[in-house]
Amino acid sequence: MMDDNSKKYFTFVYLLTSKLIKVLRNASRFSYFILSINYLIAQMKSNKLKKVTPFSSVLLVQPHNPMKENTIHGQDPSGKNAEQAVAAIVENHDHSTLMKLQKFNRLINRLPDSQQVQTNPYANQSQYLPISFVEMSLDEVFFGQWSLRNFRYHRDGNELLGSLELEVVHPITGRTLIRTGAAAVQVPQERNTSPIEFDAYKRRNAFEQAFPKLKALCLSNAAASIGKQFGRDLNRRLSDTYQPLIPEDKVA
Repeated sequence: MMDDNSKKYFTFVYLLTSKLIKVLRNASRFSYFILSINYLIAQMKSNKLKKVTPFSSVLLVQPHNPMKENTIHGQDPSGKNAEQAVAAIVENHDHSTLMKLQKFNRLINRLPDSQQVQTNPYANQSQYLPISFVEMSLDEVFFGQWSLRNFRYHRDGNELLGSLELEVVHPITGRTLIRTGAAAVQVPQERNTSPIEFDAYKRRNAFEQAFPKLKALCLSNAAASIGKQFGRDLNRRLSDTYQPLIPEDKVA
């Protein structure tokens, strides 16, 4: 049994602990409040704040949406406002350059020659463009002004994983464009052996074929992002079609 002094002591400790917990909770909420205010001020200074909702227990800031600024008078440039959107673009850019860009985009978004497209029987009959056609298309479309850089790779078990950057010079604007490509290839090893035993059972000269294949696949993957002519939509169930934004009669 505790005497009266002990009871008073434990009661005091209990009340003090409860008060301390409340203070810590309030401090945590206050700290979050201060952080929210600092975030709000930073957003206002950077002019990226679009809308602030009232806060209940927390402050909610809606980030800047650049898509809304690209509309005319805050309206979506589709339907009735499509012609206004086109007129605004044409007015602020060189007409002949816009037409050249659209013609170039139509060029690179043509489907590849059906005779060039091959089928891989070892990959579920998937279609692909042999690397020779990819490289020749780059030569023709970009007048030879393309190069590869930052080829990186590493081995994981019996697979090589790699990536590289394809750099092309746009023939209309003269700007350098960069596309990243990534791929993986399996390095052959003896039958009925595990990938963890790769070092012991790797086939002789296996890397001589694996590395060039990895580089070619990375290049093909990077080039495909340029347009349909480079195999962009091969093996895709759904694909879009390039639609010029500006009709020819809108461009002088």
